[in-house]
Amino acid sequence: GAAFLFNGRTGQLLARWEAATRIADEYFGSAVAICGRWGVVGSIRGAGGDAFSGAAYVFDLEERNGGGAVNELRLLAAGESVTGDFYGFAVAIDGRRAVIGAPSRSDAGFASGAAYVVDVVTGAELAKLSPSDGAALASFGSAVAISGNQVLVGAREAGKTYLFELADGVTSQTETLRMDPGDLPTGSSTYYGVSTKLCGNRALIGAAFDGLLAVQSGAAYLIRDLVPELPLASVAKRTDFAPGVVNAEFGSFREAFVDPAGSAAVCAGLTGPGSNRNRDKGIWAQLPLPPHAPLERMISSRMDLSAIFPAGVMAGAVQGLSYNGTNLGFARIALAGTGITSRNNGALISYGANGLKTVLQTGGTTIFGGGGAEEILRFADVAQARTPDLLTVAYAMRIGSGAIFSGNDTGVLSIDSDGLAQDTTPREGSTIPGDPFLDSYGQFLGRAVQSRDTSGMLFPCFRVPFAVGTPVVQLVQDDIVSNPTTVVMQGDPAPSIGGGVVFQSFLGETMTAGDLPIYRTTLSGPGVTRSNNEVLWTELGGTRVMVRKGAEVNPAAEPGVKVSRLLGYWTTDSFDVYVLLKLFGTGITRANDCALYRWDSATLTMHRLIGEGDPACGCDGARVGVIQRVSVGHDSRFMVLCSLVGGSKAANQALFSGNGDGALPDALRLPYLALRKGSRYHSRFHTVTGIRSLNFSLTHDRTGAGGKGLGEVINGQGVAALMVTFDNRAVEVMTGKL
Repeated sequence: GAAFLFNGRTGQLLARWEAATRIADEYFGSAVAICGRWGVVGSIRGAGGDAFSGAAYVFDLEERNGGGAVNELRLLAAGESVTGDFYGFAVAIDGRRAVIGAPSRSDAGFASGAAYVVDVVTGAELAKLSPSDGAALASFGSAVAISGNQVLVGAREAGKTYLFELADGVTSQTETLRMDPGDLPTGSSTYYGVSTKLCGNRALIGAAFDGLLAVQSGAAYLIRDLVPELPLASVAKRTDFAPGVVNAEFGSFREAFVDPAGSAAVCAGLTGPGSNRNRDKGIWAQLPLPPHAPLERMISSRMDLSAIFPAGVMAGAVQGLSYNGTNLGFARIALAGTGITSRNNGALISYGANGLKTVLQTGGTTIFGGGGAEEILRFADVAQARTPDLLTVAYAMRIGSGAIFSGNDTGVLSIDSDGLAQDTTPREGSTIPGDPFLDSYGQFLGRAVQSRDTSGMLFPCFRVPFAVGTPVVQLVQDDIVSNPTTVVMQGDPAPSIGGGVVFQSFLGETMTAGDLPIYRTTLSGPGVTRSNNEVLWTELGGTRVMVRKGAEVNPAAEPGVKVSRLLGYWTTDSFDVYVLLKLFGTGITRANDCALYRWDSATLTMHRLIGEGDPACGCDGARVGVIQRVSVGHDSRFMVLCSLVGGSKAANQALFSGNGDGALPDALRLPYLALRKGSRYHSRFHTVTGIRSLNFSLTHDRTGAGGKGLGEVINGQGVAALMVTFDNRAVEVMTGKL
C-alpha cells in the first residue's frame, strides 16, 4: 500500500508516502489524516505490537522528494496489540495528539474494539479508550475524530458513538456522552458511527445504512454545542478577592510566570474599597502545597514590611518579578513610610516558601565594604538563576555619595535571596581581576545575564587601558569563583567575515547551556552598510555567525530568503537558539515576512519552525497572520501566539506550542496548535463561554534577548502560565500542560 499527498488547489502530486519496512498484505493507507505539518497513515495489518496487528505512521507534509517516495518520521503502535486487532483502521490527528482505532481488539468480547490516544511528538501512548457498554462484535474504533481535548469514537456494528474528554488534555479520559439521535431502528443495521468528524464544538456522524428515505440510502447527523472542560487550571480571576488584602479584589493582571515545578506567581493590580482607589498592586504565588494550590499574598502595596525593614516601612508599587527557582522569586518594589525618601525608596526582595527577605535597597549601603556613605541609585537590570540561589544585578550608584564619582558609579554584582553578596568585584574603576595588562573596568551598560544553573554572569562594559589608550566596549563573562574573561571587544576582527570588518557595538546578550555566550552586535568596515551591519553570534566551538542581517537564512532550504531585522532570540538548556526574524527576498511578501527559527547547534544551520502565512490545523483553512509573541523555556519548550487569517473572525487568534528536544526528528520539533480563540468550554462554575483572547508575559528584554534570567511562562514539563479573556468578560490567569 501507499498514501499520496497532493496540493489541494493545483492537484499536483507532492509526495508518495510509504512505510520504511513494508510487508505483503499490510494495507498501508487504510486510513489517513493530516493536521498542520503532520500526517498520519493507518496500516491495518502492519507490524505493530505483534505481527499483522496493525500500525500507524507519522509523516512530515513538507518532505516532498520531488513527488517521490517518502518514509515515516515515527511508527505508532499499541504495545498490547495482537494479530488481527486492525490497529490503524481509523486515524485522526489534532495538534500533537493522534487517535488510532483498533475495531477488532477483543477486550470485551471478540471484535469489541478499542481506540488509543497517542502523543505524535514522543510516540507515547497517552490513553486507551473503551466504551462503558463494550460488547462483542461492536467494532468500537471503526471511526475516530479528535478536536482539542474531545475524542469521538464510532462503533459501527453496534450503531453507537461515544464522546470522550481527555482530562488535563493529556492522559486520563472520561466517557462523557453516548450519542444516540433517537430515530434509529432497533439493532445495528444503520451503521451509525461508521464515520465521525469533529470540528470545534460540532460533530458529524455518518449512518451509511440508514433507511429513512430508502433502503440503505444513508444519513449523517450534525450535533452542535459539544462543550468540554477547559484543559487549564484557574490560578486567579479578575474580581476574585485578593488573598491577604481586606476589601480588595483582582482588577488586572500585569505578569504571570511559572516555576520549575509548575507553581505560578502573579503580579496583579487591585480594585475595590481596599485598593487605594485602584492604585495598589501586589504579588501572589502558589507555594508548595497540593496541586493547584491557592494563591498566597507575597507582597502588596501598603503592606507592613517591618519584619524585613525598620518599623514603619511599607510596600509601595510593585515594579516587576521573576519566579525562576522552585518556589523562589525576586521582585522589584518601591518603599514608603517612616524614614523612606526618594533616595532609598527602591528595593529588591526575595519571596516564596521561606517568606519575604530583603536583598538590596537603594540609598546607603555597606555591601561594597564601606561605612554606608555610598548610595545605590537604581537597579538597571535584574536576572535570576534557576538552580543556584543567585541574582545578578546591574546597578548605578549616586554620584557624590561617599567616594562615588562618574568614574566608579556603575557595576554588576551577584547576591542570594538572603541578601548576602557573592561577588561585587565587577565595578567601574576597579582593576579587572587577572588581567595581564592591568586594565580597569569602565562604565557598565546596565545589562546583565544570569546563568540558569551556575554562578555565571555575562555583561557589557567599557575597558579602560592601564596605559594610554581609548576605552572600548567589551563583553565580559564572569562567575563568583573565577577571574573574568573577555568574550569579545569593540574593534576586534569579526571572525568568518574578514576583509577588515570589526565589531562596532554590542546590542544585547544571553547565555545557553554550558554558559556559552550568545550576543548581538553591529559591524563596521569595508562593505558594511545599514542593510548588513548586524549579526547574532555564538561562542560554540569558537566565535561563529548564527545569522546576519541581509544574508540568506538557510540557503539550502530557503534560497533567496534573507534577514531584514532580528526581532528576538532565546536560549535553552541545549546549545540551540531560537530566533525571531523579519524577512525579505524570494517569495516574501507582507503576508509571510516574519518567522521563528531554531538554530541547530549540530548542523550550524537555521531550521524554520513557524511563520506568517503557514496553515493552522483546523477545519476552516486558517493561516498564521501575525506572530504576536514568542517565549522559549529552559528545556526547549516554546510557545508562539499568533493572529489567524483566512478563517473565522471569531477564531482569529491561536496559541501554538512545541517541544524542541534535540532527541526528536526536526519535523517533530515543530509547534502544534494548542489553544484557539472562539473555542467554547465549561467554566469553573459550569457556565459555557468561549475564549476571546490569549496572552502571556514577555520573557525577553528590550534588546530582544531571552533566556537571560527573566521570568519564564513555560517550564520544562510544558506547563504554561497564560492570561485568558473569555466571551463573558472574565479574565483569568491559568496554568496547564500544553
